[in-house]
Amino acid sequence: MRRCPGIPFLKGFSQTPNGTIFDSARVEQLRKGPLGDLADVDAASVLTRLTWDELLEYGTERKNLRLDIDEIAVALRALRAVLGRLCSQL
Repeated sequence: MRRCPGIPFLKGFSQTPNGTIFDSARVEQLRKGPLGDLADVDAASVLTRLTWDELLEYGTERKNLRLDIDEIAVALRALRAVLGRLCSQL
């Protein structure tokens, strides 16, 4: 798990005083199917924001990256899967 300061808290991600924790294992579970305590639409919203911010930062300054290469890959795979369940595309 990795701290991700500045990401809006949504149920399903662990909130700490220093920010939100990115839990790769939980996001991987989300890729495989809906989570009981987090609606797919909410998961899609937070994953879209997270991946957008990360890729934008990677393409510009590369100073404030919160995810490593493996974590962004997990997030993108999960986002594609969730959007597929919502009949939407990335």
